[in-house]
Amino acid sequence: KGTSGLLACATSYNGFYQAKLAFYIHRVRKDYVCLCKGFFPKHIQMFDMPLQVVHEGFIKRSKVARDGVAALTELRAIHHLVGPGHEAASLVEVRLHTGRLHQIRAHLSNAGYPLVGDALYGNGNWHWCP
Repeated sequence: KGTSGLLACATSYNGFYQAKLAFYIHRVRKDYVCLCKGFFPKHIQMFDMPLQVVHEGFIKRSKVARDGVAALTELRAIHHLVGPGHEAASLVEVRLHTGRLHQIRAHLSNAGYPLVGDALYGNGNWHWCP
């Protein structure tokens, strides 16, 4: 589906419940590195924006909405880049404090920094990054 990441599997019931507890009490950190459009600020940003799941035909996506569910994302630009066509981009370190549907994509897009290559939340791809 255009994303990648770690898949956690348990080999026993005890391991399953230990992992479930670790996620529940926030012992598991969910850290990512993303490439987004624009020059994201280098200082730490906290996006505390509620998200609401909306259905657009067969597609589910999240949007920032006052009556949505709490969603907290911590972000910081690691490095600013310039593409071959002089496009501004940033390598961004992301830590999720909640785990909502498309949380990183929705928060970054809402702030004006969509992920490079994200057709659902972005505004078109660059020719060098399909």
